[in-house]
Amino acid sequence: MTTQTATRKLTPVPFTQVKLDDPFWAPRQQTNRTVTIPHMYQKLVETERIKALTLDFERAVPSHIVEIFGDSDPAKWLRRPATPWPTSLTKS
Repeated sequence: MTTQTATRKLTPVPFTQVKLDDPFWAPRQQTNRTVTIPHMYQKLVETERIKALTLDFERAVPSHIVEIFGDSDPAKWLRRPATPWPTSLTKS
């Protein structure tokens, strides 16, 4: 089989139709939805890094190296819920 032949046999599908319900990925997605994402949010609230999403975010200058990237942590948290497929987000 040539690469051209293999390509012709593939049919693109919308990502909303993709569903991972196998024994490897499904539990990991469930853990992300029920444990990881809520835990990350709680830590963002505790450390006040969630304020980076508003105009209330302040930090001392110069700041400690640990705090330099604190404003990017909320962006990482926001990206996590987008990773599981939308069909799996509605089941929780």
